[in-house]
Amino acid sequence: MPGGSVAKALAGLKDVKDVDWSKVHLFFVNERVPDGKCYNLAMDTWVKAVGMPEANVHKCDAGGSVEEEAAAYEAQMRTLAEGDDDAMILDEVNGLPVFDLILLGMGADGHVGSIYPNSPQAKDENISTNVFAVDMPGKRTISMSLHLINQADRVVVAATGAGKAETVKKALEEDLEFGE
Repeated sequence: MPGGSVAKALAGLKDVKDVDWSKVHLFFVNERVPDGKCYNLAMDTWVKAVGMPEANVHKCDAGGSVEEEAAAYEAQMRTLAEGDDDAMILDEVNGLPVFDLILLGMGADGHVGSIYPNSPQAKDENISTNVFAVDMPGKRTISMSLHLINQADRVVVAATGAGKAETVKKALEEDLEFGE
């Protein structure tokens, strides 16, 4: 789940009927650590309103370095995959968790999660982890990798605001790879 305007738009979920929120698990494509910005936004804007159990909202709380947070978050995904009949599926070939839906917000520069165009994470198909750490001045986050995102049954990219129109147009009209 993304942050910002896309997360705020999810407040409308409180009006959706016939969803058994006890069977829904929420992971964040990227999250600031240690402050939990996306977690807090989700809780405040829609999770509490729909009645999703707090235990089903998976947050980063390992209390360690960004690298330790990323490893712990990936471990949460794998642990959920080892659960009961409602558990997340692991792909038999590569062992990656398979999400039913991944909702991505897109920045004006085309980034999704903490994957920026032309970054090593955008170009590296052989990344060794499903959740990676970004530890830069002013930006300490964990993010799902492209190969984990691409493993999902459905991926939706939401781009709101006029400032993103040119990037969306370029993505739709040109045959570009994300890593170019």
